[in-house]
Amino acid sequence: MKTARVVAAFLAFAATGCASQSAHLGTGTSPSASASPSASSSSVAVPVVAPSGYPPPAHVVVLATPSHDPVSDVDLAVPSASDVPRISFTQAYAACTQADADCARAKGPTITLALVTSPQAGQQNADGSLTPLMNRSLTYVLTWDGLQCPAPAGPASYDPTRLCTYGTFVDANTGRVVFSYDG
Repeated sequence: MKTARVVAAFLAFAATGCASQSAHLGTGTSPSASASPSASSSSVAVPVVAPSGYPPPAHVVVLATPSHDPVSDVDLAVPSASDVPRISFTQAYAACTQADADCARAKGPTITLALVTSPQAGQQNADGSLTPLMNRSLTYVLTWDGLQCPAPAGPASYDPTRLCTYGTFVDANTGRVVFSYDG
């Protein structure tokens, strides 16, 4: 039954002009690959156009397995067939390049569509509780692994060989960049 739900979700995203995606956060396919089943999901490849001056995405996937991204400290859940984004993968990549975001040009990102919850980031309420910045929000997660870390602003030592992950979260309904990170 899980496979049928995942296949239905992939077909729904493909029908709306979105590509299926997985990333280092799940399982998926590259944008140029043909559809092929995997152990945890079936994938449908739809081309994603890179913004001018940027490389094509490395992978474009719909999250197939829930996970936690320790770098950004967010929880990622699998979207259902009824979670249809209003913007495409191409539009999410373009939003990253036009906002104040860490959108790297060195290599193409992995773009993952997921339901994102940020349990440690948000607005503190009067009672001390936290309203998450994202709470099962349908979001495109753009990540770049293995890029040189930024130099520190202060007198801290800098290791130019240390590699970091950069990421940007784009709201899949509004196209607004929610936040970016590196680490």
